[in-house]
Amino acid sequence: MRVCVVIPAYNEARNLPVLLPRVFAQAEFLPGWELSVLVVDDDSTDGTRAVLAEMQTRYPALYVL
Repeated sequence: MRVCVVIPAYNEARNLPVLLPRVFAQAEFLPGWELSVLVVDDDSTDGTRAVLAEMQTRYPALYVL
């Protein structure tokens, strides 16, 4: 089974590095489930996309729209 967490984002470059590890840490409480996260970026101007691109190397189940 699969769980997908959808996070809307606009200028969240400072917050996402704190939030995403906490979200992915919840996978340990979901045995037998696959956790993925979709961040929907609304054309942020603060470098959110760059932060997400770097974080995708650590979290392969992180998707950005």
